[in-house]
Amino acid sequence: LKTAARIYPNKVAVVDAERGRGATYSELSDRVIRLANALRALGVGKGDKVAYMCYDRIECVELIYAVNRIGAIWVPQNYRFSPDELARQMHHCDAETFFVDERCVETCRAALPQLEKVAAGRLVAIGCACAPEGFLDFETLIRQGSPEDFADEVSPDDICGLIYTSGTTGVAKGAMHSHRSFIGWATIPVLQNVITAEDTMLNVYPMFHMGGTVLSVVCLIAGCTQIVLGTFDPEKWVSVISRHQVTVTCAVPTILN
Repeated sequence: LKTAARIYPNKVAVVDAERGRGATYSELSDRVIRLANALRALGVGKGDKVAYMCYDRIECVELIYAVNRIGAIWVPQNYRFSPDELARQMHHCDAETFFVDERCVETCRAALPQLEKVAAGRLVAIGCACAPEGFLDFETLIRQGSPEDFADEVSPDDICGLIYTSGTTGVAKGAMHSHRSFIGWATIPVLQNVITAEDTMLNVYPMFHMGGTVLSVVCLIAGCTQIVLGTFDPEKWVSVISRHQVTVTCAVPTILN
């Protein structure tokens, strides 16, 4: 992100199609550094788990980059979870910090009695006009975070994300992904010239999924513009492609059909 911000400071890095918000690479880098410093001020350190339950939006991109900036590990939670499903997975991953989308606050509240590992003062609301009682506010965290960059201590073999599997028997398994593996997957489309800095990529996959998170890193490495679709709808999908002059997208057959 630091490299992209240096090369493409005024280029649009990411657009939230559902909310009409965007950020240049320079703005994205600044917000990520501020959020990373805010996380450090909360006591989050290298190797700590930071969970999020969030609909697809620009804050997801900012959060995963900020978490990785300090060597911590992001753990996405499916926004379709019931309170019991959320509690089981949160208990399993040992996350002490939890970011929650405005539309997931009630699910979080219902699960809170079982979320004994979430530390006091580390529950953060995203997108709320006014943070609910007991929650910190995402935008306030960023405003309060220091803009000063810092030296990282992240190794390629450190874990960057813990993503729970789908399509397997029984309960989901937490799959550990390193920085090296994520960069490796994300570099392939760039090396194959599937995507370049001139492209605009529509990221249609959920940000609690391998697809959405890896595609975000693909866009970062390529230096292109990423459009985060948000909730999927066929007419919306076509409209966003037209409005933003999208040149590249990835989609499962169900979406194409």
